[in-house]
Amino acid sequence: MTDNFVIGDFAASDPRAWRFKGERGALSRAHWLRLDTLLFGRPVPQVVALARLAVSMIALTAVHAAPPQLQAPFIQNLMLAYAACAAAAAGVCVVTAPPVCLAYLGHVLDVIVSAVLMYGCDGAGSPFVVLLVFTLLSSAAQWEWRSTLATAISLLLAQASVILLAHAMRGAPVRGLFEDLVQAGLQGGLLLACGSVVACFAGLREQSRARFQRLAEICAGPAPDPRTDCLKEVMRRAADLLAADHVSVSFILKPTLQGTVIECCHGAVRCSAWPVAGGDPMEPLDRAPRTAGERRAHGPADPVIEAAFDSANCWGWIVARRHRAWSPEDRTVLRILADRIGAEVQDRERCAALQATSARQERERLARDLHDGPLQGIAAANLQLGIMSQQVPEHVQVQLRDTRDLLCGEADRIRSAIRSAPASPEPIRKLVRLVRLLDEHVDQLRRLWACTIRLDIAPMHLRASRSDVAHLANMVSEAVSNAVRHGRATKVEISVRQTDDRLILSIRDNGTGCLATEGTYPHSALAAENLGPQTLRSRAEALGGSISLVSSRHGTALHIEFAT
Repeated sequence: MTDNFVIGDFAASDPRAWRFKGERGALSRAHWLRLDTLLFGRPVPQVVALARLAVSMIALTAVHAAPPQLQAPFIQNLMLAYAACAAAAAGVCVVTAPPVCLAYLGHVLDVIVSAVLMYGCDGAGSPFVVLLVFTLLSSAAQWEWRSTLATAISLLLAQASVILLAHAMRGAPVRGLFEDLVQAGLQGGLLLACGSVVACFAGLREQSRARFQRLAEICAGPAPDPRTDCLKEVMRRAADLLAADHVSVSFILKPTLQGTVIECCHGAVRCSAWPVAGGDPMEPLDRAPRTAGERRAHGPADPVIEAAFDSANCWGWIVARRHRAWSPEDRTVLRILADRIGAEVQDRERCAALQATSARQERERLARDLHDGPLQGIAAANLQLGIMSQQVPEHVQVQLRDTRDLLCGEADRIRSAIRSAPASPEPIRKLVRLVRLLDEHVDQLRRLWACTIRLDIAPMHLRASRSDVAHLANMVSEAVSNAVRHGRATKVEISVRQTDDRLILSIRDNGTGCLATEGTYPHSALAAENLGPQTLRSRAEALGGSISLVSSRHGTALHIEFAT
């Protein structure tokens, strides 16, 4: 026997009950959607015009049912005219988009009618005080917070003007005027207090609108610049949007299980590796250990909030910290930023994969071309020098042996450069000691060009990425080659320094100069007139750096700096 249980008024065993309940739920949702559209889907000027019409009709009925104490015929005729104007304005707003001047005229009329009703109908005890609230709220809905404060002051001045005008027309005693002005002042104080609260809400709405506009700009993506990391730029903008002291993003690449942490603290962004199997990247912010599926509960006054993201090839979370409390809007913004950062990480990894594939194919093609062309020529020249060395005196054989060693070394450098060329930018750059690698390279240059080269690196324990070391080595090779071949230099001094996040390379020789004229040439002048070593200049520009040159008959001095 099948047990029947009741859900609401229908038996669960009856399929018609479920169908009817589902249809009733769908009808209920459709009803609420229509109601939502009716209440919130209309333009603000139209809603204000319809509300003004309703308020004016109710006030017109009230002044005829219970005439005011003062100037009853005048107030009744004024309310009749006010209702007629409100009906005309509502009709215009329903039929077409109203002009801006109509909203201003309606607002001025609201201020005047409110002041007259408050004076003629028991002041602060009048039921028409709701008209003052409507006037303040309509200004906040249509314009910004400044208009709300201006409306509150205008209402206060309008009440004082009505009192003065009424006493002037009646010739009332000064004592009565003083009492009315005191009452108007008390009403004005309450009015300004209410106006300030409404203006505060209008200002918060305006700030929220501007904030989400900036959020839309972040989600649209920063301007593409090949010399900058878009993810770091998104982090800077996110920290600025959240007004956070510290923002940290941790993510794990699903294919490789490689963890990465990017932190932004007061505008400075740093990136570091995260051993997935051996630590929590959020430990500086949250000492409590957490697993991948775990999240710490945050209270309303907690200075730390976080949001998770999960995309096709990575998952992670963003954590923000500041001294002030977070609002529900901040948490919504953080969730949107988390999705944006997750999409940025996914796009970056996809671009890196495409670049790796393209670079690998290009390396294979270049390796084939070099192997079948220049390397075969070098091998043939080396073989001919070996045959020739057997037919010359002993001291010439020594020179030819050194020449053959240099050719073999250059061929090995070409093969090594092809094999070790990075397929894509390293997400986490491994730092190596600069002294050891550059010393070996400078030794080869001394033998190749038979000149004195002095290398100075400060500090001695200076570390840089392998890509930066490769750039430095290539620039040193080009500069030494130019100094010996074009300037006939016999001595070259090389200096490497680091300041903040920039590497500075200085090269000075004792040759005859680089340019026909003496002088100092900054990067802009070299680029504008296409002067100096073009290869060095293009390499510095590709790295986001600059080059300057000082040329004289006593030698050439190069100053190159670029971001690490």
